[in-house]
Amino acid sequence: MSACMLITGAIMPLVSQIPIFGIIQVCLGLQFSIFPTIGMMKVRKPGALLFKSLFCGVVLVFMNPIMFACLLICALITEGLIILIFRGYKKNLSCLIAGTIYFPLTLPFLYLYYKFLYQVTTETGQAVTAFINSSIGMSIGMSVAVLAICLVGAFIGVIITKELKKSGILKK
Repeated sequence: MSACMLITGAIMPLVSQIPIFGIIQVCLGLQFSIFPTIGMMKVRKPGALLFKSLFCGVVLVFMNPIMFACLLICALITEGLIILIFRGYKKNLSCLIAGTIYFPLTLPFLYLYYKFLYQVTTETGQAVTAFINSSIGMSIGMSVAVLAICLVGAFIGVIITKELKKSGILKK
């Protein structure tokens, strides 16, 4: 969990000013899928993703408070879907799917926030304007890229957890 926060703290300020739709999600997608997947495969109880989001969000609240709120909302939605579909995190597939869809869900929420609730200033104007006014093709392409990166990250998280359990570092 601390590695996730450390990487987020280093990357987020650098990419937040790049005027491309979803660039933050592309850059942070791998870590926001590997670490939650490992956490869900270790704990395997409802609320594990929400708890992890709360701790990762503590770093984000100082850089971008809306991202903190967005992560919590996305964690609640993901938890709800996994509980409805799989009845919890007992299966590895449920952890894989939760780790995959959790972070890409931030794209529509951030779009709605920036489109309807955010006032563009000169400091953030270029990046936010590019996020809101991106073409349909760019939005779909970047969303698919984020989803693919998160799928790879969640798969890596499942593999890491299996190896850690096999070696005895994580108890079953």
